[in-house]
Amino acid sequence: MAPNMGGYGRRASGAVLAMMKVLPEHPEPKDTERGRAIVHIGIAKTGTTSFQAWARRYRRELAAKTGLNYYDGRFMNSHYELAILSIRCDRDMQIRRWHPDWWREEWQIDVRDHIRRQVERPVETLLCSAEGLSLVRDTDEVHRLVQLLRPREVSVVVVLREPAAFLGALADELHRAGLEPNADPESIAYIEPDSWLVRYDDLLDVYRTVLGPDRVTVLSYEENVQRDGSIIPALLRACGADTAELPPWDGLWMNKSGINKAETKRMNRWWRDQRDRCA
Repeated sequence: MAPNMGGYGRRASGAVLAMMKVLPEHPEPKDTERGRAIVHIGIAKTGTTSFQAWARRYRRELAAKTGLNYYDGRFMNSHYELAILSIRCDRDMQIRRWHPDWWREEWQIDVRDHIRRQVERPVETLLCSAEGLSLVRDTDEVHRLVQLLRPREVSVVVVLREPAAFLGALADELHRAGLEPNADPESIAYIEPDSWLVRYDDLLDVYRTVLGPDRVTVLSYEENVQRDGSIIPALLRACGADTAELPPWDGLWMNKSGINKAETKRMNRWWRDQRDRCA
């Protein structure tokens, strides 16, 4: 019987955690980093599904023209198995609800073996995409991701959206799914302006602490969609790819939420404020 996570978006109870067997991780290899793994981590509602669909559809062209080899997901275009195994066991996530056996030993062994086969592919650069990794808020979670992808050098590309626009899009997504917002501030369905989901500095800090600032690239969803019409070319450029000869991405919009002119102006002001603050 799968553990009851105690209400959508809440953390699991101590009783639930006691049911879960924490599996030993692969022993840390003694060799140095070999090859690269670039991980695109969302956040949600930033064109992630469109990018994943495009990268999966054109994975051969992507590898041949740019050297970026798209990870073959265990379940679908999104590589959410990386998030399931990286994020703390007491965190409720929608993708864990899709796989109620995720905490069982046989499930984890099967998925870890799949990840290991992908990591050991004889390619220089492996490209992964898992928006669930945008829920990371603790350094031990990033360490588990690094462990899963060893011995590759791990870097991440994070796409951020202006907070009010992100929370509005998330509210629409919950409504379409027949789910109610959650009043618990720790919930992944808590969409008030002070939601932990839009404390982006907390997200970026844990990745920078573990990986180093030079291995964390941050993109603005609004700026790049306004310029290119899609987030896809900006993501590819952030991975070091020349996009000139790649297949088109025009018209590829999945899980689309609209952006009007007033929203665009407000978002641009927010991004200018962020740049000024970091200058």
